[in-house]
Amino acid sequence: MMLHFHDLGPSGRTTAGSAATPVVILHGLFGSGDNWLTFARTIAESRRVVLPDLPNHGDSPHTDSVSYPQMSQLIFSFLKENGLAPCVLTGHSMGGKIAMAVALEHAEAVERLCLVDIAPVSDPARHSEILAAMTEVADAGVRSRREAEEIMKKRVSSERERLFLQKSLTEGDDGIYRWKLNLPVIRENYETMLEWPYRAADGYSYKGPTWFISGSRSKYVRPEHESVIRPLFPHAKLLAVPDAGHWVHAEQPEAFSAAYERFLSEQT
Repeated sequence: MMLHFHDLGPSGRTTAGSAATPVVILHGLFGSGDNWLTFARTIAESRRVVLPDLPNHGDSPHTDSVSYPQMSQLIFSFLKENGLAPCVLTGHSMGGKIAMAVALEHAEAVERLCLVDIAPVSDPARHSEILAAMTEVADAGVRSRREAEEIMKKRVSSERERLFLQKSLTEGDDGIYRWKLNLPVIRENYETMLEWPYRAADGYSYKGPTWFISGSRSKYVRPEHESVIRPLFPHAKLLAVPDAGHWVHAEQPEAFSAAYERFLSEQT
């Protein structure tokens, strides 16, 4: 599967000419690679940074189903095909779960791992109203973003969330706006996407450097998750960014960038 991606930086070479491991960042549910462009530009001066649109998102192809083992294999193939293995693999939210799956199944492709506001646990359903709103937009056959906005704001109170979601709307030749992401498959597989199928008891463990950077106000990573994190990622470091929620890199960009630079420069 040929994924669409943004490719920034000097193709894996620092300005001094020494080799630098490329960074690959996986976005979250309903997003696309360009969600991370602003941050990527801050580190692309010294190394290659690649931002793929995950399957069923953005301009990447769609699949008939979704599971973390399936997505792990697709991303692993993407890394090999584009000369990105080994890489510094980073993932936010659902993208973080995919990144963890890649590291656990294909450790040779991941030099170090950074998970942004996600833990290796099954999550509660948080997107029911979003999925319902997006379905209503799809069923209505809207002909403007304003129409989509009027429908969505009945279920999604946050204007920021609505604007984020509407980045995936595109106008067709017939004048009707449709979702670029694969809404039917995401909706049908949503419960599977909430689950976490990897257990240390089954032999899964990634022993490379691993940082969990979360938002202090987020509920996605909690203190009790550390007992699950340690067996799967024995060299994990946990860091909470103050005054940040789930979108750590957007809500506290300077603090997140500083933490990420420490992650990149950490000696192993």
